Amino acid sequence: MATLTTVSSNYGTINGIQKDGYSVFRGIPFAKVPTGALRFAPPQKPESFKEAYDAFTFRSIPMQHFTDPDGLYQKEFYDNPDFHFPISEDCLYLNIWTPAHTASEKLPVAVWIHGGGFEHGFSTELEFDGEAYAKKGVILATISYRVNVFGFLYDQKQEKELGFSGNQGLLDQIAALEWISENIAAFGGNPDNITIMGQSAGAMSSHVLTFSPLATPMIHQAILQSGSIACFPSPMVFTKTQAQAVTDKFYELCGVSSIEELRRLPAEDLLDKSDELMTLYPSLPFRPVVDGHVLPDTPDVLTKEGGMARIPYLMGVTKDDLFIPEGASHREGGFFTAAVSFANACRKQNLPVYLYEFCHDLPGSDDGAFHSSELWYTFGTLNRCWRPMTDEDHALAEEMVTCWTSFMKQGDPNEDVKDEWKAWTEDGCFIKTFA
Repeated sequence: MATLTTVSSNYGTINGIQKDGYSVFRGIPFAKVPTGALRFAPPQKPESFKEAYDAFTFRSIPMQHFTDPDGLYQKEFYDNPDFHFPISEDCLYLNIWTPAHTASEKLPVAVWIHGGGFEHGFSTELEFDGEAYAKKGVILATISYRVNVFGFLYDQKQEKELGFSGNQGLLDQIAALEWISENIAAFGGNPDNITIMGQSAGAMSSHVLTFSPLATPMIHQAILQSGSIACFPSPMVFTKTQAQAVTDKFYELCGVSSIEELRRLPAEDLLDKSDELMTLYPSLPFRPVVDGHVLPDTPDVLTKEGGMARIPYLMGVTKDDLFIPEGASHREGGFFTAAVSFANACRKQNLPVYLYEFCHDLPGSDDGAFHSSELWYTFGTLNRCWRPMTDEDHALAEEMVTCWTSFMKQGDPNEDVKDEWKAWTEDGCFIKTFA
């Protein structure tokens, strides 16, 4: 039976591409183009299609510069010319891989939020693909969102006008989640079984959404890979005062005094000034802000008060992840301690949490299990990687994809697995090792 290649969404007919056992729909708009008066504004719902929409090609990626052209991540993820896309403010699109044959199958859905320190990254990177999930009976959607100054500019005057400001990138993610929740049934998905997932800043974003009343009704499981909004010595969020101080400096660099003036400047100029600002604030000048709208309070307060979504969580780190204090073991690093701290808080709320550690040293270099290295395995895309992957690597990828998709289906990673992955409970603190 042929898989779905044409769907009837709330916005009109969408055509996709049939593959071997699944269909892919690329570049579906989930919001209006955020330019002109919509630059720095919350996302607006898109217009309906006047005719069938051909979702055949990936679209432009968010405004960003690649700052390390000769570094590890450039070679690892960005050197393939087939995955080079133009940058543009016109970037609010999502992509869907579905194995469904009909619109009535109610398959589980995973929504992927990419990382990149809230400064860069995109949903169509080389390592991201939904084929492995589709072949396990799970629909994958990857989403884009505005980053750096375009996605995280806070302005006090804008807050007085709208009641909130900042977090445009998070609002993009919520808009994409809303589009998926409202339309995924047409792709054979179950809107009542959606897993939000991300890595690094994408995991931090996913974590924020599990605290946000704007998003939690649409989330049923969460996977947080090497990232927590509560990590580091202090939470990875700004107060309004901190965010405004960054904005004031940015206005000074641009020679303006208001968000209206910023809207009149060329996007490339803003990006250049954004890069300049990052040299003054090396620790992520653009990040989520506690705005009382998307994020009601600081993550530590919300965690202590049990304000997280009451859902199953799967979270973990890589052995050689970022932010490990000098002289400390990797299990004393920010990502790991944050995962354990949040797991303990969930345990007090009787919420199931599954912790893991990715300890596999990737072949072909001495970089070990570096930050982001698990992505080839959790997406099952080893054949795209430049490294000399072995049968052992492919077996590990199969194990991880099986655990991930099992969790997406039922909130438990133990379907069709050889070794039980115990939850972090009162009876024992178990961490699954992937090596």
